[in-house]
Amino acid sequence: MRVTSFVVTLPFLFLLVACGTKAVDTTIAAGGKKMSAEAVSALVGGNTLKMKEYDLEATVECFLDGKLAGVNSENTKTAGRWQVDEQGRLCLRFKRLGGVEDFCYTIYQVGDEYRQFTDNGAQVGTFTVQEGNSRDAAGASSRPGQPSASIASSGSRPATTSREEHPPAYNRLPPPEIHTETDIRFFHLEMAQDCPGCNLAGVDLEGARLLDANLPGADLRRARLRNSNLRSANLRGANLEGADLRGANLAGANLAGANLTGADLTDANLTRTDLKGANLDNARGANLANAFR
Repeated sequence: MRVTSFVVTLPFLFLLVACGTKAVDTTIAAGGKKMSAEAVSALVGGNTLKMKEYDLEATVECFLDGKLAGVNSENTKTAGRWQVDEQGRLCLRFKRLGGVEDFCYTIYQVGDEYRQFTDNGAQVGTFTVQEGNSRDAAGASSRPGQPSASIASSGSRPATTSREEHPPAYNRLPPPEIHTETDIRFFHLEMAQDCPGCNLAGVDLEGARLLDANLPGADLRRARLRNSNLRSANLRGANLEGADLRGANLAGANLAGANLTGADLTDANLTRTDLKGANLDNARGANLANAFR
């Protein structure tokens, strides 16, 4: 199952196509350079991103006021906001069914191509940049207080300017205009079915039915998974530091290499659970009698 959203019913964008640091290493070996917050802001502001995964595409216009508009190859349209955070990640917020979904990625430049990576080092797609968009005039750098929209045709890294010349990067995205806990839980529940390397830190999935969930390398730090059914789930290499797994059914689950530091496993079913290489430092309540170590 895949997330039903603009970004993934695109349905193309932001599906993880490589995991761990291997994709980053490959990109660096190809001459890729990690972009700074200033460079990302100057690159994106006032321009149009041509995003691609395999043979599927989307066009996302990033306006100078921080808003965005997107359309995919299936003519699904959405609106939202873009931002650059303190870590230099490009954050895209898309409206969805009365709620929102956020994605933040570190950007590496390889020639004219820009590659997006999650915090886990998984590559999720690529994009190229078309100067200008349907609303902001090309060359908007002449406007006071706005970022440069120019992009060197040679594919060289865009020149950076002072922090004051950029739109409000470094700030958190504004709260969604429409937001309900039901929308967010539904979105997280769908994502948690099949989303290798996804950022699900702190999510509330208490009592969720996640049999055979595919979440290798996922970030589930401090996640609330009490009484959830994760039977036969693939959580290989996942980060479950501080997670609440009390009463969770993890029978037959693959947690090899997972980080369970400080997790609460009281009354969790660990029958035939693969915990080879897992970090259980300070984990509480784990009954390992029937687990594989």
